[in-house]
Amino acid sequence: MKNKLFLLFTLLALVVACTKPNDNQDNPTPPAPSEESLVISVDNESIYADGLEVATFTVEYTIDGETTDVTSEVTILEDKAGAINGNTFSTTVAGTYKFYTSYGMVNSNVVEVLAQEVPEDEEYITLTVDKNEIQADANDVATMTVTHFLNGEQTDITAESYFYLEDGTYLEAGNVFSTAQPGTYTIYARYESIKSNNITVTATEIETPPTGDLNIGDLYSSNGVVGVVFRVPTEETPGLIISLDEGFTSWSTEYAWVNCVFTKGELNCEMIYRQENWEEKYPAAKWCYDHGEGWFLPSDDELAEFWLAFNGSLTGDNKEQQELFNSKFTTKIEIGSAYWSSNEISEDMATAYQLNDPTNIVICLTSYKYQQYPVKAVRYIY
Repeated sequence: MKNKLFLLFTLLALVVACTKPNDNQDNPTPPAPSEESLVISVDNESIYADGLEVATFTVEYTIDGETTDVTSEVTILEDKAGAINGNTFSTTVAGTYKFYTSYGMVNSNVVEVLAQEVPEDEEYITLTVDKNEIQADANDVATMTVTHFLNGEQTDITAESYFYLEDGTYLEAGNVFSTAQPGTYTIYARYESIKSNNITVTATEIETPPTGDLNIGDLYSSNGVVGVVFRVPTEETPGLIISLDEGFTSWSTEYAWVNCVFTKGELNCEMIYRQENWEEKYPAAKWCYDHGEGWFLPSDDELAEFWLAFNGSLTGDNKEQQELFNSKFTTKIEIGSAYWSSNEISEDMATAYQLNDPTNIVICLTSYKYQQYPVKAVRYIY
């Protein structure tokens, strides 16, 4: 019995002696270091040394797979001259220039820009822009200039030039660019058969207050939807915004009863959308529909509500309140203007609402559907 007990204690002692402490508890494995990178890129690797053509830099910081544009937060350095002004470079001295930057403890790659001598006998054009960043509110504008070079002479030919996006889309507004869609846009110009260099304009999304903090007259911007608030959303009722731009067209090109008798424009437009070939026959509703999902031609009641917000009351002439809206619209609303609603009176007549001068009383006009009036689109917000 004693021998058995002795053997048991001996085995237990061996087990205890051979058991090692948990190294992971005393010395936990450190987390893997974050993977960081900083990349500087340039839109024009070759420019003319004319002091006008510009190379624009973009700097992106990546950590753990997430990339952020940090261009506005860094200082870009040229290898010999040091810091440049902002994120653009132009020069009158030909040569090869090297650029780099850093962000925190991370250094970027190096990019080169070749500045070529301006050939005296070569004809070319240069596109420049007054600012490379605008707000995506359809109101902030970047203005472009086109300069023609030939035999050492420079001529401003902006008025004779045509402007295009990188994909070939023609810019009808000419040398001014604005948009409601956030993003980076590449633009070039043409003069006769000559194509310019590219320039880039970045449209940044507007920071809209939470819907609970919105006020009448505020600019609303969320996920590419931009408008001016004229009804503030509540828990019970959606808010309403109105488009920054406006059209000018007919209510319809045919005489027919569509049953647009609702106080909500959204329901009136649903009646229009049921009509055969409605896209061609109902241009006012189509203009609003083309603004994207959720936009529609407002009803009588919704237009009257807008006029009340626009003027501050149904009578009087509140210039300050009107400017609160007009400062954001691409086309200012003039007192006396009438705008199509989505309501109809008969087969051949629909209604337009007018803020009438001089008393500024809102009145409803009964107009033939083929007549042309301004049009604005509205949309619910929540």
